[in-house]
Amino acid sequence: MKNVVLLTLAVLASAECEEASLVQRPRLHRVRNHSMPRSSVLFTKEQAHRAMEKHKKVLTRSGKKSGPLPACSVDLRASLPACMQYNPDWCWATVTAQLAGYFDPTHNPESGDYENLGTGSVNREMQRAESCLGEECRVAGSQFAPSIMDACCSEDVEPKRSSYLCDTGAEVQTIEKAIDWATSQSYVAHEGALTEEQLVHVLNKGHPVPYAVLWVDKDSGMYMGGHIMILGGCTGDGRYYLHDSLSNLTRTKTWQALTHAELMEYSPWAMVDSWPTVEQLGGKETVHASNEELKKWFRENGNHGKWFYSFILS
Repeated sequence: MKNVVLLTLAVLASAECEEASLVQRPRLHRVRNHSMPRSSVLFTKEQAHRAMEKHKKVLTRSGKKSGPLPACSVDLRASLPACMQYNPDWCWATVTAQLAGYFDPTHNPESGDYENLGTGSVNREMQRAESCLGEECRVAGSQFAPSIMDACCSEDVEPKRSSYLCDTGAEVQTIEKAIDWATSQSYVAHEGALTEEQLVHVLNKGHPVPYAVLWVDKDSGMYMGGHIMILGGCTGDGRYYLHDSLSNLTRTKTWQALTHAELMEYSPWAMVDSWPTVEQLGGKETVHASNEELKKWFRENGNHGKWFYSFILS
């Protein structure tokens, strides 16, 4: 009898995850010879158009500052676990897991608890990261398999990420609900980019800022998907701490320090899924290219992520 019950639960879990996987699972796009990262933040055309119009207005205002910015040297990194995502479309769940750890440290990974994971589709580029797998899985389960919270979890993720069956992005409203579920905090989606003054104001309150970008094809202008990361403070010299859960940690630090202008047009040079091909690098394999060569290629040829949404603690 016990075996029958377990089998029934397994079938139900599989069905729930399969249904969740139908939300959207787009793969790596190639448009006009440019690689595009995956779409993990789902959006409507109307949302994209409105956000890009606001993006233009913020860019215009950025060149017309009325005065000096307030001082900003808030560093929240010590309280924000540097989670890496275990599923290609779980950037939203990863950011939510980081916020859960920030507001309640019992959600943080235990000291010394690390997992090996492959970065993007290049599994030979191995890295070790703080294990936030359990929290990420619970976040995804809370939204897509709430009756069986851990239905989409697997501890056997080395070296690849967890099951593709639960590999799904999330809409803006779903991200809001996930953050509320995991943190008991009321984060509200802010359409479009924040001005630098607005960003400084929020960070000075000690509030981490989930930061989403919209991938836009360089040549066609097509909207190709979204990705969400987290901002965890400011350096005091006009830069802001950004954690990208898809960064290749063999290439970049856990936290990057970027200017507001660099946040407005985010370069995914350290994300393996968006690396140029051998042909695009003049015959050199990307694994042998230097960081500067990759940055240069992205400046001249690559697709950038335009600041699309922010999530602000109300």
